[in-house]
Amino acid sequence: MKKKKRIRAFLPPSVLSRLPWFWPVLAAGLWAWEQFAHAAKGTPLSGLIFAKGLVLLAEAAVLYGLARFPKFYFLGMFPLSWLAVSHFQWDLCAAPEYRFWTWLALFLGAEILILALPDGKKLLLPLVPLWTALVWLFKFSFLLPLAFLTAPSKRFWNAPWARWGGLATTVALYLAFGGWAYFLVNWLGLYDLFVGSRFFAFFLLGWLGLVAFDSKWKGTFRHVLFPLVLLPVGLLFWGGANPSVTFFETAILQWVLVWMAGYGWEAFREYLMDPSWHGRLVWLAMGLGLFGGVL
Repeated sequence: MKKKKRIRAFLPPSVLSRLPWFWPVLAAGLWAWEQFAHAAKGTPLSGLIFAKGLVLLAEAAVLYGLARFPKFYFLGMFPLSWLAVSHFQWDLCAAPEYRFWTWLALFLGAEILILALPDGKKLLLPLVPLWTALVWLFKFSFLLPLAFLTAPSKRFWNAPWARWGGLATTVALYLAFGGWAYFLVNWLGLYDLFVGSRFFAFFLLGWLGLVAFDSKWKGTFRHVLFPLVLLPVGLLFWGGANPSVTFFETAILQWVLVWMAGYGWEAFREYLMDPSWHGRLVWLAMGLGLFGGVL
């Protein structure tokens, strides 16, 4: 029987295990560079803008760290860097109105809770006020509590609490905020997001991250990624009423899609790409090419 040729890792395991700590530092450096790049164009340096961006990048880094997937050493490498230099991160952090940045910070906080507390009963209590705040800020958040709707009872502790509690919360919030009054089919906004801005590629990568772990995967990770579908559908039906607001709603979804694409991008490297050095080189070149989609 012919033995399979083993391909050595280009870095020793001791170094690879420490790599996840480096990517947030790299992203913070790129975000600092972004401040001076805008200053060169006439925008005054602002510690507040810098701090707001660091908070978002730190939350994304925590979410990547909580995933704890084996051999996903490069999980935060490209997505955190994409976010740090993106035009939409700058737009959200530099906007004089705080609610756009606040929505994203609260949403990521809720996602952190979902990963950190894999118990539906314990999750429901802090998530309900967070979902309420998100809907109050932007009505495209109506569907977020449905993230647990398909959760089987054996995936995490007390899953029915999250499943039925999320459904009840969706109905209650829709009635409390009068969701029918904000209903507006917004095909143009969705088209601009996926086709005009060419973010369908990041959506597909996020979908790859979702399907890479089938229904047998224990825990709450899959439910963290369900907003990949819930938020665009929310934008379709409860967005677009105010063009100036829709610009920032789209920027929020762009940020979320790029963050979620990070999981699929690493799954693509680990499960689909040739593990040889030239396969890794192709993955690296493709990741660098995707910078063009966020600048």
